[in-house]
Formats: sequence, C-alpha cells, structure tokens
Amino acid sequence: MSILLVASREFELDSIFSSSSFFFASHDTFSFNQLAINFLPAFSAMTEPTANGTATGINEAEAKNLRKKPPAPSVLSRPKKIAIIVLVSAMTFIGPMGAGIYFPSLAPLAKDLHVSLSQISLTLTAYMLCQAIFPLFIAGMSDERGRRPVLIVSLVVCIAINIGLAKQTTYVGLMVLRCLQSCSSSSVSIVSMATVHDILLPTERKDYRAYTSVGYSIASVASPLIGGILAQFFGWPSIFYFLAAVAGVGLLLVTTIFPETCRAQVGNGTVPPKPWNRPIMKLFWPPSTSPPEYDTRIPPKRRSSILQTIQIALHKKAFLIMISQAVLFGGSVAILVTIPLVFTAKFHFNMIEVGATHVSYAIGGFTSRWIYAPLMGANIRRHKRLAGVGKEPQSGEPIVIRSERARLQIALPTVFLGTAFVVAYGWALHSGIHVAGLIVILFFVGNTSTGARTQLAGLITSLHLHQTASASAASNFFRFMCAAGAAAAVSPLIQAIGTGWMGSLIALIYLGAAGLLWVVYAHGHKWRPEGIQIASSDE
Repeated sequence: MSILLVASREFELDSIFSSSSFFFASHDTFSFNQLAINFLPAFSAMTEPTANGTATGINEAEAKNLRKKPPAPSVLSRPKKIAIIVLVSAMTFIGPMGAGIYFPSLAPLAKDLHVSLSQISLTLTAYMLCQAIFPLFIAGMSDERGRRPVLIVSLVVCIAINIGLAKQTTYVGLMVLRCLQSCSSSSVSIVSMATVHDILLPTERKDYRAYTSVGYSIASVASPLIGGILAQFFGWPSIFYFLAAVAGVGLLLVTTIFPETCRAQVGNGTVPPKPWNRPIMKLFWPPSTSPPEYDTRIPPKRRSSILQTIQIALHKKAFLIMISQAVLFGGSVAILVTIPLVFTAKFHFNMIEVGATHVSYAIGGFTSRWIYAPLMGANIRRHKRLAGVGKEPQSGEPIVIRSERARLQIALPTVFLGTAFVVAYGWALHSGIHVAGLIVILFFVGNTSTGARTQLAGLITSLHLHQTASASAASNFFRFMCAAGAAAAVSPLIQAIGTGWMGSLIALIYLGAAGLLWVVYAHGHKWRPEGIQIASSDE
C-alpha cells in the first residue's frame, strides 16, 4: 500500500485546457457577461451615437463593467493561501501514512492473530475497497456542510479507530476497524483536495504544486520505514498509537487555526461562517471590516456526485484511460504486497528491513516527477508549435492540439518500460538473486509505474477540467477496486505459479492496458473533436 502514497500524487498534476466551442464545451462556464465580452466589438460597431453623445447599445460604463474579470474564488493573500495549502497538505499525510505504515507489520499481525498471510492480506483488500467507495458519499457532504465539520468528525473518528486497532486481538475486529480507518482517512484526503479547489483557480494550481505535495511526498518515503522501526522495537500496536497521535495533532490544528473555505458557506472568504464553524483563534481576532460579498457564495450542486461520477466513467475515452490507470495501480499493489510476503520468508527480513525495501519503490515514484514532467511539457510545447499556436489562424478556425497524442506519446513508452521491469522483478525474485538487485529493480518499477499513472491522471484532468472532483472520484473508484483485487490475489498466485510467472502475468495485463491506451491514441480525437484551443495551458 505504499503505492497509495506515491500514486496519490497524481492529483497534483493540473493540466489546463480550454474548449474550442465557447457555447457547447461546458455549460458550467457559460455566462451572459462572457458572451457580451466576446462579442463586444460587434456590439460596438452596431451602435450609433445619439444626439446627446451616448450610444444606443452598450454604453462605455456598461462595457467597462462587462470587461471585468469574474471574482476570484478567494480574497486571501498569497501567504495565507500558502499557509492553508501547507496545512491541508499536512492533513493528507494521515491517509498515506496509514496505508504505508501497515505493510511491515503484516507478518507479525498474522502470527499474533493466528491467521495465514493470505488472510491478513485481505485486510489490505478491505481497506482499498473502502477507499474506492466511501469518497463518493463524503464529497457532497463537505460541499454542503463545510470543510471544517467533516474534517473534525473524520479526525475524531480516526483517533478512536486507531486506538481500537492498537488494542485489537481478533482478526474480525481488525478487518472491521481497518475498513473504518480507511473511511476516515479517505475523508480527510478528499476534504483537503476540495479545500485547494476552494481557494485556487485552475490556472493557479500549478504555481502551488510544491506546497500541495508536501504531505504525500513525505509520507510516501517515510511511512514504510517508520512502520518498520515502530513495529520492530515497540510491537505492531505502536503503529496505530502513532497514527492516533498524528490525527490528534491534525485535530488540534483544524480546531484552532484552520478557517472554513467552502464556497457555499463563506463565498470568497468575506462571508463570516456560523460561530460554531470558526477556528478557536478566530474568536480572539477583531471582526473583519470589509463588507461580506454574499453573491460569491456558490450553492452545492443538487445533482448527486455519484451520478456525476458515473456519467464521467461511462464516457468511452475516460473509461479506457481510467481502466488502464487502474490496471497499472493494481499491478503496483501486487508487486508491493510481495515484499512482506516473500522477503520475510525468503531473506528472513525483519520489519525494519521490510520497510526499508518499500522505500526503494517510494523513492522511485518520488523521482518520477523530475523525469516525466519535463518530457511531457516539452512534447506538449512541440505539439503546440507544430499546430501553429501563437500564430494567426489562416482559415479562421481555432487552432487545436490533440492532448491525447501529446500525452500518450510519453505515457505509452513508459508503460512498456515498466512492463519490462515488472517481468525482471518477478523472475529475479524467483531466481533468488542478491537482494540489492531486487531493490534496484523495485526503484525502476516505482519510477515507471508512477510516471505512467501520473501522465494518465493529467490526461483525465485535462479532459474534465470543470469536473475535476468527480473525475478524481471516478478514477479513484477504478484504481482502488483493481488494487483490492490485486492484493487479494497475490498470495494465492504465488502459491500456485510462483513469483516469476506472477510477474509475467502482471506484465501481460499491462500490455492489455497499453492496447487500450493505443485505441485512445488512434481514435481519441474523434471522440472529442474540439481538442485544445490556443488559449490552453496544457502543460
């Protein structure tokens, strides 16, 4: 589950595109003001001055008003935005930490609870199933009730559940509480992501990536090692006490300094929230003198977020991309599950060594951003240059680029490279080569797998710019459902066919995913003919 930490960074990519059809691309962004601004020259040409010098159409004052940009989502200054983003990024530390810290303790848990490793692996499956399903319900609640109430309840529940897990002595109890732990931690992650959307425009988010990735980046590398050290010296219950303490610190920060950002509650930040929904420190600050802008509040959508998610998932292009991404994620889970199952038995690793082995994969995933993001940016710029972006269109038609091809030209070779490393890992583990060789291969498995998934996540985001939350929920559903099945299948597969053929089977499934991506590469532009306009900043 260490990949939960690394893969979660796929939400950091914020690929921006604007549609070529002003009227039909997205009804969410259409407004009369925008229509008037686009056709203002035509309106001006059609108006004639009257005897008193004023225009019979749109006068200068009205035109000036129409040219005003829509209000920013938040009136917060950049330092305050950074502070809030760093805080919610620290909150996201809880979810990935709860996933990765658990891996080194699989073997001692199975021994103490008197169950097999296959049975203890099912707790991973249950955890991921809840990660797939529960966010579909919690997103709408936070949009309506506010971010702070959901965060506070989730953190309180998280503390109680982790204390219960530390005291657990039965397998059934462990299974049930792990499901509840998954629900509470996923709620924290979903609300944290929504907070970023509350205060930043899509075009701003790439400027804050360094801050949004703090929690995930630290957790992805540190959690397996922390879990191994705690379990080795203090026993596996200590990992749950540690998680309870981390959630306690988060609860303290949320209740004392974290402000409400939900647009339905506070608008652009000028509307004061209800007294019970204010941070404790706010009670001692003087009230704001700026008038509240009530018209900036955005009521929550009445339409079910689940229906939105289903609608996105049923789109054939999005479906093929999400299935491919889910397959890559599931394969990574399968690879990581082999570490505590096989390395403990074959190399007699203790819990610290198991955790350190996971770190190799995590570092590979962490470094992928410095390899594939520059390649992706360069390829998109190349496509823009070939399409004539920045030049006057000769035919009067909007200049477009095919985002699918620009991204998949990097993603597909990465998938093929990752497939080769998965085969190498499976047969290297089967042949019993020195563990140093396996650790090196794990680094490249993590690097290529995370790199490919991140690129696909960026493509999904660019295709659903105005429904990023629903698109993320749909993507999460497929990813964690596939990962749950992979976690459950690893132990029986190893017993039946061995690690070598298991790696080959995963590689074969990867090639199937590459085939789906090839279909998108060849035909995707026909399913979304409007493409990307010259106004796009799809980087």
